[in-house]
Order: sequence, then structure tokens, then C-alpha cells
Amino acid sequence: MTKPISPDDIAEAKIGHIPEAVVAVFNKMIALNYTGGSATVRQEDVLKEIANTTTLDRGEIFDKGYLNVEEIFRAAGWRVSYTKPDYTESFPAYFEFRKK
Repeated sequence: MTKPISPDDIAEAKIGHIPEAVVAVFNKMIALNYTGGSATVRQEDVLKEIANTTTLDRGEIFDKGYLNVEEIFRAAGWRVSYTKPDYTESFPAYFEFRKK
């Protein structure tokens, strides 16, 4: 019998769903942008790097939720937030990774 997933199992379930190459891109972007205990990573930069290093296209990335990495990185010890503009704003969407 299949049991329902628990909140504690989310990170492990997501890491099995999100391609390693996507996690590697986030790791690279965090390292490049890390200063003073945090890293701000623009979504568009992540998308460009994924396009340059994999065969994944933008539609597939969004359709399959491959940018939903927050729980994976939280389980690794980060405080993670994602910010995007609403319809009245115009700034680039970004992830913020802060040391716990």
C-alpha cells in the first residue's frame, strides 16, 4: 500500500524529480553570487545557464516545476525565498539563499 507523502519527505521526493543538472546550476549560481551570508540568484540567469548546459527547454522547465528547488536547499541548510513581481511591478524574479 502506498502511504501519503509527509512534509519531512518533500525534499527527498523533489531531489528525485528535479534533474541533477538543474541542482548543479543552482549550486553554481549560489557560489557565484554568495557574499555576506547570502546569495541572490536571478531566475533568468538560472534559465539561461540551464539552456546552455542541458537539452531542457524553458517550457519543460516550467511545466515540470524544475525551478521549485526551495525544499531541497532548505533540507541542505539554507533559508530560501523566491520573489517575483506581481502585475503592477516590473523587476526580475529571484531566489535568495541565506545561511541558516
